[in-house]
Amino acid sequence: MNQMEVSMCIKTEKGRIEIKKSNEADYPGFWIEVNGEGLVHVEYDSSNECHVIRTYSFGKEEPVYTQKVFATDQEIELLWEELENITFHENEGELFLVSAWRMFESGTSREEIWKWFDNQHTKGVAWLLHEYRWSDGRDE
Repeated sequence: MNQMEVSMCIKTEKGRIEIKKSNEADYPGFWIEVNGEGLVHVEYDSSNECHVIRTYSFGKEEPVYTQKVFATDQEIELLWEELENITFHENEGELFLVSAWRMFESGTSREEIWKWFDNQHTKGVAWLLHEYRWSDGRDE
């Protein structure tokens, strides 16, 4: 990384944590550095219309973890539509994820996922279930 402008610095008993704005064209966004090592990068990905968080290990060039962060109702609605294509299995009348999807682990119940949508979307899961207008127009 080249020189970056420090936006915030926190001094701790064990060192420094700094938030720095990236100056590199290939890596726009912000870095979180711990004792001078860039460990977390946060940027807005316009192609996916979401924020992306990448976490690095000391001395590694490739991220060890990447997470897309959906924050607006429109972003949550894209996930809602994506959820329709996710496979669930039934066990004693409840539905559970067959495999991991986004931030949810395999075996997560559909009810738990719906609670997440209820907490994330300003109009809640009931609105998504009954009033949401699908982007492909299927509900018209």
